[in-house]
Amino acid sequence: MSEVPLPHEVVIDRGHLSDGRPREGVFMEQCGGIMYLRPVGGGVEWTTRADLVSVLNPRQIAPGSGARSHRRLLQEEPP
Repeated sequence: MSEVPLPHEVVIDRGHLSDGRPREGVFMEQCGGIMYLRPVGGGVEWTTRADLVSVLNPRQIAPGSGARSHRRLLQEEPP
């Protein structure tokens, strides 16, 4: 993995599949080479290897986390 995700950022876990596709999860923390993720809607955390995790493009912050989104606006917001 080239980029380390920020806490509460939504990532792709290629080590775990959901319906045959890589699973999306919310990055919680990293300890050594292991990342702790939880389901986007909440639920039980799981672990995965850091080299199997990729950030989304555009980057996203999980809804309800209280964190500021990293998505870039395509147009300026009106004042």
